[in-house]
Amino acid sequence: MLRKIKYIPMMLAAALFGILTVKPTTASAHEKWFVENPNSYKVDPGLLFSWQTLAALLVGGTVTVLAVVADRRYRIWRRAKDPNLENKLVGIREERLRRVYAYLPLLLAVHTAIPLLVSGFQLQLFAPNLQMKPSLLSGIVALAEILIALALVYGIFTSYAAIGLIVLFVVGIVLSPFLGIPGGFVTEHFLFVGIGIFMYIIGRGPFSGDALLGRRAHPNPRLINYATPALRWGIGISVIVLAFTEKLLNPALAEAFLQQKINFNLGGNFGISDPLFVYLAGVIEFTFGLLLISGALPRVVITVLWIPFNLTLPYLGWVELAGHLPVYAIILVLLLVGPSSRRAAQRSAQILAQEAGALEAKVSEESTSTYSPKELWKTGKADFNQRTLDN
Repeated sequence: MLRKIKYIPMMLAAALFGILTVKPTTASAHEKWFVENPNSYKVDPGLLFSWQTLAALLVGGTVTVLAVVADRRYRIWRRAKDPNLENKLVGIREERLRRVYAYLPLLLAVHTAIPLLVSGFQLQLFAPNLQMKPSLLSGIVALAEILIALALVYGIFTSYAAIGLIVLFVVGIVLSPFLGIPGGFVTEHFLFVGIGIFMYIIGRGPFSGDALLGRRAHPNPRLINYATPALRWGIGISVIVLAFTEKLLNPALAEAFLQQKINFNLGGNFGISDPLFVYLAGVIEFTFGLLLISGALPRVVITVLWIPFNLTLPYLGWVELAGHLPVYAIILVLLLVGPSSRRAAQRSAQILAQEAGALEAKVSEESTSTYSPKELWKTGKADFNQRTLDN
């Protein structure tokens, strides 16, 4: 039985890859970015209780539960084969991995800043379909996007920029009537909240203005273990919301995309109609969102997910590329910092925080694999108090 366990991730990866090769690639494209008058297509709340939506929830939940069970069994098998597994990260020598980790906050910040700059210069909030009406308030919001983007690029006052990114998301929802945008569609960009939380905890890293000026990230090391999950939840919730707002509860929008832009329905030659194609895309998108949130088999899920996010680029151009840059950065961070083992994930997050300057080296070196959040809090608090006295 144990011998068969090691093949579980490979079988799941093969199954997911098979799904991606026949599934609608619209699952990775934002239809609203390319359809004429996208906000005229309304979400139908009545479809939420339809048998199609309930079936999608059942499929997504079942696949996620199976993935979680497979992930646990696989880790048990790996741990039996290698008792030192918890101290291994992604199969890269630790000294080399530390150098890579030092660049991750920079990559995430730049990839996040580009779509913010593009949106700010075009009086949009996060995406092309959230076109704000010309007004003083819209100008202030657009200017805030630009300033946050520049702060992330240069790494100056990163903690304020991270908080500003979260506030920008909330403002988009609360003040949507005054901005002239549908507030419900702002929730599709919840990944920016995850990025904001991550940057607030970890900081901009050693290659930043903050580092040159001696500023560190938030001094509370208790938050470090929540940095990577914030990214997982951010992108996972965004994918789930998109599954509903662009497909399951708004199929007319996805069908219009197939007719107006490019018909990705590769199953049309096999008798799969556009409505069925859109529905399958929504089910798969919802399932992948749940898998990202669960953290089960992260490398398998992320590696497979990378495929559809790149397949649409040659067809949809620079708008798709610029809009998906934060997604690419999040996927890269999760691939390197999010091992399936909880202890390994915590240790990886601590090393990332150390390399980024958010955590003192001595805090990580005392017990890099066994620190609990409570122990980190006590150690970090004592260190912070001592620095305060020294100053």
